[in-house]
Amino acid sequence: MHHIVPLVVFLFLLSQGFTTFDVYAHLLFSKHYRENWFSLIEHKVAGGLDVTTYPPLVHQLIGFISFFIPLKSSYFLVLFVFWTMLSYFSAKFFSTYLNLSQDEHKLLYFLISLSSGVLITIFVFGQITTIVGLAFTFASLFFFLKFLKEGRLLHVILAFLSFSLVAFTHHFSLLLCVFSYVLL
Repeated sequence: MHHIVPLVVFLFLLSQGFTTFDVYAHLLFSKHYRENWFSLIEHKVAGGLDVTTYPPLVHQLIGFISFFIPLKSSYFLVLFVFWTMLSYFSAKFFSTYLNLSQDEHKLLYFLISLSSGVLITIFVFGQITTIVGLAFTFASLFFFLKFLKEGRLLHVILAFLSFSLVAFTHHFSLLLCVFSYVLL
């Protein structure tokens, strides 16, 4: 049940119209990767815009998915998947860190997925790269915490793979991830 409420909220908010400045910038970069994957310059904007101003992974993922479904739908699909992933891994990290029960974990997942900070980041600012970067950050922190508690090699491998994905999605999330590792 706790997974369905964010989906309903997501669909409701999408039905209300979804236009933010960043949505169109991310769609522009995604369309660029769809049309010309290996070019680092988008010539249709300002005489040539360097698309490496954002780390490329999110835009490349949206561009790739847009070969199968429309570009804007690809954006929303990626946004929803990583919104869910951010909620899941942040709740898993805090539940593991604080030794919360399963019911408390479900409540935490619900509260994080519908927190004003997450909703504003998505539906006001349209910062999909932030959401994806934070999702990978919390995945990395969760797996590293599991490694510290259980000592399994698989967890440290997953932690550092997730950490590397942060670097390809968002600059600030990478700084946050490094700082969080220091504090952990």
